[in-house]
Amino acid sequence: MNRVITVAFFILVLGGAGCVQWLDVADREKDKASGTLLPQYVLKQKDEKGLLNKAKSHYRSAVQFRRDLDKFYTQDFVFKDEVFYIYSGIQSNVFKANPIPDKTVAGIDGWRFLGDSYSNVVKESIGISAFTQEEVDLIVERLRRKRDWLKERDIAYYVVMPPNKHTVYQEYLPIDRTNGLNRREQLDAALRPTSLNWLDLSSYLPSDHSPLLYYKTDSHWNHYGAFLGYQAIANRIAKDFPEVTPLAFDDFKVTTGPFPLGDLTDMLKMESNETSVYFEPKESNFKKIPSQLPIPDYFTSYPSNYERRYVCEGKPLKVLVLCDSYNTLLREYLRETFGETVMLRYSNFDEDVIEKEAPDIVIRELVERNIERLLTN
Repeated sequence: MNRVITVAFFILVLGGAGCVQWLDVADREKDKASGTLLPQYVLKQKDEKGLLNKAKSHYRSAVQFRRDLDKFYTQDFVFKDEVFYIYSGIQSNVFKANPIPDKTVAGIDGWRFLGDSYSNVVKESIGISAFTQEEVDLIVERLRRKRDWLKERDIAYYVVMPPNKHTVYQEYLPIDRTNGLNRREQLDAALRPTSLNWLDLSSYLPSDHSPLLYYKTDSHWNHYGAFLGYQAIANRIAKDFPEVTPLAFDDFKVTTGPFPLGDLTDMLKMESNETSVYFEPKESNFKKIPSQLPIPDYFTSYPSNYERRYVCEGKPLKVLVLCDSYNTLLREYLRETFGETVMLRYSNFDEDVIEKEAPDIVIRELVERNIERLLTN
C-alpha cells in the first residue's frame, strides 16, 4: 500500500512539474536551445505503408520517446533534485524505507552502507559472492609476474587492501555473514604464505573499532582509519627501506569537527549531522607540483583527479601509488613520508608509465570492493 501511495504521489508531482516546464513558466526558447524541453512523441517514417511497417515505426518511435523521457527526468528536468529530496524524505521518514536500496543499505543506529549496485559490495563482504580457485590462482600469478617485472628494474612492489566498511562494521549491517570466506579473505589466505608484499589492512585495525575508523554516512574511512592504514604501509616499507621514518600520532594535532556530507547521504539527498576526527600535521613540508602525465582514455572521472604529484624536501625515495578513492586521506600522510610521491587514480599497471617515472617503490592500493580489478590488471 505504501508503494502505491508513493507512486501515485510522484506521478502527480512529476506530471505537474513537467507541465509547468512545458507551459513556458521558464524561458521556452532558452530551454529549446539547451535541449531541456519536455520531450515530445514524434512518429518517425510517417509514410510507411502496410500495417506491419507502421507498427514497427510506432514501436521505434515509442522506444526513442522513452529514452528521451528518461534522459529528461534524470538529467534535464529542472526540479529533479527537489523532487528526489521530497521522495527521499517520504520514504525514509514516513514509510521508514530505503529510498534507493541498490545504492545504499540503511544500517543500525544511523549507519549507512554502499549497496550492491557498486560491484556487489554487500554480497562480496558477507561471503555470498566468492572467487573460484582458478580466479584466486590467476590473481596470485598476475601479482607475482608484476613483482618480478618490477624487481628486474630494482623497484619494490607492495599491494595493500583497505577493508570495506561492511567488513569493519559488520555489526551495524542488517545482513548476516555467511560461514564461508569472502573474496578478500580468500585472497589473503592465498597470498600470506607467498613472498609477495601483501597487506590486508583489516588485520591492522583495532578489533574494538574504537574510536570510529569509518564515517557513518560515507563509504570511506575517516582520518583515524586512514592513518592506521598508513602506519601499516609505512612500517612495512621501513623494514625493507630503513631510511624511511613513518609518521607517528604525535606528529599531528587531532581535532573533532562536523563532517558536512557523506557520499551515501548525498546520494539520497539527505542531511548529515555527523562529526568526525581530523588530523592536522604540526609541521608540513610537502609541496604539490604540476602533473606531467597524459590522462588515459579509460579514465572517465574529472581530469584533475587522475594525477597528484608531491615532493617533500629531506625525505628519501620516490614512490608511485596506483590507487582509488581510499587514497584521498591516505595521501595526506604518504606525501609527508617520501621525497617524491606520484599518485595515479584508477590507473592500470602501465609498464610504460612505470619505466618513465622510475620510482623506488610501487604501491598498489585497492579497497576491498574493487578487488575484482586484480583479475584483469
